[in-house]
Order: sequence, then C-alpha cells, then structure tokens
Amino acid sequence: MTTTKHPQQMLIWRTGLALLFAFASGTGGAAVSLVPATALQVVAIEVDGKSVNELAQPSIGPPSAPVPVAKLVVNAPIVRGVLVSTPATATLTLKSKNGTIIRMEPGSELFVHAVIAGGEVYDLRSGVAQFETTQPLRFLVVQRGSVRGVARQAKFTVEIVEVGNGIRYTVEKGTLEFDERVSLIDSASNRRIGVREISTLNSGGVRGTSNDQRDRKQ
Repeated sequence: MTTTKHPQQMLIWRTGLALLFAFASGTGGAAVSLVPATALQVVAIEVDGKSVNELAQPSIGPPSAPVPVAKLVVNAPIVRGVLVSTPATATLTLKSKNGTIIRMEPGSELFVHAVIAGGEVYDLRSGVAQFETTQPLRFLVVQRGSVRGVARQAKFTVEIVEVGNGIRYTVEKGTLEFDERVSLIDSASNRRIGVREISTLNSGGVRGTSNDQRDRKQ
C-alpha cells in the first residue's frame, strides 16, 4: 500500500474527480452521455437466506424522506437519486447499466448518486455492500462523508463501522484508491492545512477510517 500527502497533487486529483461528479450530475456538458433514468435493475432477492421473487415493503425514495413501497420484484428498475434500504432479513442484488454487480447485505442503505456511461457514484449510508465490475469503468466511487474509494475494475466490500462513524474497504480483486480528507498541522507555523490523503489498495488490502478530520503534525 502506498500513500501520498502532497497538497498540490491532491488538489489536481480532487479537481479532476470534481469534474467527473459534474458530468455525473448532468452539469458537465455534452462530453459525457448520460445513461437513461433507470440506473440499476434488481437481479436477485434473498429473505432469510432463501431466494424469492419479491420483497415486501423495502424503503426506496429520496434520501430526505425514503418511504416503504408495497413490494420490490426481481427485474424491477431503480433510478438514480434514490436511497435504497434493505430490511434486516433481506439481501438485495442489483446490476447497473454498466454491468456492475452490487450486493446489499441486510440492514444496508445505499444512495444511488449517479450512473453514467462508464462511471458510477454511490453513497453507502449504513450496513455492508459488495461491488464487482464486469468491465473496466472510468470510475466507480463508493463514499461516505469525506472518505471515498475509487476503482476502475475491481471487486471490493465496503462496510460502515458504527463505532467511530467510520468506513472500511476490503479489496478482493483489482485495485482501489482510498481517498480521505485529513487535517495537517504545520509545526513551524502551527497552522492547520487540509489535504486529501490517497492510498492504493491492491488485492487483499484493507483500509478503514473514523471518517472524522484528523489533526497531524507536519
């Protein structure tokens, strides 16, 4: 695992990713064509470990007010901009328009921020979810707060650790960039400097954080 902490380099990288987010939200112009409104499709549902064709009363909706729906069935579409919540006994497997497979474990919450041609952005709010690309992407981002993992072709698991309000990434195949905002304290001036710290996780790599800004001496 390699780690860099150079403010100028971090600024360039952050600016590049910010442009990708602009494209994902549809504000980046015609250079990137948006995938149609349907971003994901339900491909499998399990309740108490058994495969079923429908799930009663999952919560799906805007993050400010997700509401239970009557039922969710296999092959049902899910649009971007909604928060998907799985009940405590259910596992939900989704497939994106880019072919990415997402397995949401029981009690998980996933916000579908954006799915565009070649790129995807998700916020994992709680629980555990596994992500696996089936083709190289320009970016697959799974984030929470000031921390995000960025992959192009990988299989990895993301877990929200409630103790310390943290997040943990475990890479099974491929490579993932772990990007965290940290606060450095310059020992000469005693001034606080905010930078992004990027670590490269390869197959078998694990990285977690408290998800809070940390003060370090520089």
